[in-house]
Amino acid sequence: MKITPLSGNVTALMCGFHIKNGSPIEFLNLLRKSFPDLFIQTVNAKYVVGFSQMEMIIKQSWTAKERGRLYANKIELDIIVRLSCDKQISRALKTIGLREEVKDIALIGLGTKSLLNKMLIVIEKYGVMDDTIINTTKNKNEFLMRTNGISQEELDSIICCEDPLSYLMSEKACLISIT
Repeated sequence: MKITPLSGNVTALMCGFHIKNGSPIEFLNLLRKSFPDLFIQTVNAKYVVGFSQMEMIIKQSWTAKERGRLYANKIELDIIVRLSCDKQISRALKTIGLREEVKDIALIGLGTKSLLNKMLIVIEKYGVMDDTIINTTKNKNEFLMRTNGISQEELDSIICCEDPLSYLMSEKACLISIT
């Protein structure tokens, strides 16, 4: 689990989660109904490079929200579009959104620390937090490079950080809102 302050009393919570009980779509709907003052999003963990990518995307979306410049009309959709690196909302939802068979998810919550803590208590009934499903692996990197049309040469050109794929995909997500 990773917690990152955004602005004022708003905090971002990110974690990997394995759903054991019920449908992932029903799980998301239950969380949103139980915590209407939180912004909550879940995506297929298979499409997330790691915590650094999630954090950069959340910061992009939050900054866009504060500036009135969200790509999508809701921050939850904006996060999906940016994580998928696809400006077509329906395609982004189809690619990284939840489906019944997806049990390993990346869970994102934005709001006050007290509400996020309450949400953590509720989710224990439906599965287990497992951040290893967010972590990057060689196979996951190769899959995401193929899926996003990123070459090894492009990846090798990144010299600024220890996680170049997260950085490159986050940069690609930035360009969505201006292209």
